[in-house]
Amino acid sequence: MLLNASKYGPTVFPILFAAVIGRAASTFLLRCLEKGERIGVLDTLATSTSLTSTVTSQFQLRMVSPIGVILLLLWALSPIGGQASIRQMSIELVTSTSTTAFQYLIPNRNIAGFSASDSDQAFELVNTIFLGSLIAPWETKLSQQDAWGNIKTPRIELYEGRSVPDNDGWYELSHDDDTRQQSNLSALGPFYFAYLTRYGLQSETVQINCSMATTYIEFDVLCAANSTCRATRARRSKLDQPPPSWTVFDYYFIDLETFMHAFISSSKSSSEAVSNPTLLDRYLSDPKLTTNFKLIYGNQHITANASKISERLGQLVNSYMMALNGIYSVAGGINNDTSKYDNRTTFMPNCKTIRAGDEIRLWNCDQERDLDLKSWVRSVNGTTTTYTERIVAHRSWVIVLSLVSIILILSSLFTPFARHFWIKGPDIAMNISSLATRNNAYVPLPGSGTYLYASDRARLLKNVKVRLGDAQGEALVGSLVIGAVREMGGEVARIRKKRVYE
Repeated sequence: MLLNASKYGPTVFPILFAAVIGRAASTFLLRCLEKGERIGVLDTLATSTSLTSTVTSQFQLRMVSPIGVILLLLWALSPIGGQASIRQMSIELVTSTSTTAFQYLIPNRNIAGFSASDSDQAFELVNTIFLGSLIAPWETKLSQQDAWGNIKTPRIELYEGRSVPDNDGWYELSHDDDTRQQSNLSALGPFYFAYLTRYGLQSETVQINCSMATTYIEFDVLCAANSTCRATRARRSKLDQPPPSWTVFDYYFIDLETFMHAFISSSKSSSEAVSNPTLLDRYLSDPKLTTNFKLIYGNQHITANASKISERLGQLVNSYMMALNGIYSVAGGINNDTSKYDNRTTFMPNCKTIRAGDEIRLWNCDQERDLDLKSWVRSVNGTTTTYTERIVAHRSWVIVLSLVSIILILSSLFTPFARHFWIKGPDIAMNISSLATRNNAYVPLPGSGTYLYASDRARLLKNVKVRLGDAQGEALVGSLVIGAVREMGGEVARIRKKRVYE
């Protein structure tokens, strides 16, 4: 409210200033006229009704006087006060930072629960989450967050081949359509699979042979006000981690065959013909998956090249693993009902090893089987920056406005004070009825009424017609006066060219 009121200062203040100072100057003129003063001072006071008129009057009268300088300085306070009224305060953003704990999902042990005999219902929930991501709007697929608001994991391999990291290994992430399409369909923790693929075209079947490796990354996230959260930079994780050749299938109680069977079956009903492309097939060909008749019944071919198919298959597998990993957390958020908290600072599983011939196998990892399917999450500290608007007073402008306001208040008190203690005569306005007609022999007026106030004289004389003209119209040399016009019984004729005037 204060700021809104101050916006009108430059408009209202000069009007108020002119009303008060103009009245005070008129009162001072009347005081000087009653007391007796030089005409030069009186003319300066009479013509100084604004800043502009005060300046021009100095040139018109061809004289510079102390009273003129004082009036010039006084009227100059009008625009200064108007600017001070709007500049005395402004909005300033105050920044405060605090440390806040944020949680993220990690590759965890909960997938052991999917090996239980009653896992069908759990897989139904996983498939719902996965297919929901699969058919999400294209804008959501390009967004930095999935359909549930989780932040998507960038593929660091895209930047390692074409960008230069800083001294700490961080890559600045771009957000063009090409890189945004390479994020997973749903959010991941600092974990995803990378695939190297090749395929051969045989009739209408595309065969893709894949190898798997695990990449652990960490990335910064920026959540600006009224904006989408997004990853801003990424690097390979500095925490202890297993070799890239180790995957979650090696130490978290689920075999690759079980996982791939669930993954392939996620978008195909039991009664669907094998030859009819599934949603997975269609995504490999075109990730947009525009929902229409053709999507469901059309028998389209895979037209993408091997590189694109590899990237898209990686997205699908990673996203399905994410649905397994966060069966409750992806859609329900991270809380005590959906997640368990892990305070470790390593990705190395706590496993026992056994030797089987020439192979070393992992066994009894983390010494527990989590059958409740809750996600495992960790906490990381982040910085929360809060911007608060506050009104800031600018001392210099406040002082200027205060001084001008004091002068304005004193000026407003000058008129009633002078009227009460100094001025004994009637009010005289700087107009024709007050000055030009007072005891003027060329204006036929009664001898009485000299003490009338300016408003009363103006009302009584409003119909008297006067002019600046020649009072000696019949003489050889004319005389210019203000008086009643000859056409209405007065003595003053019009001024004529080429006539001599005294």
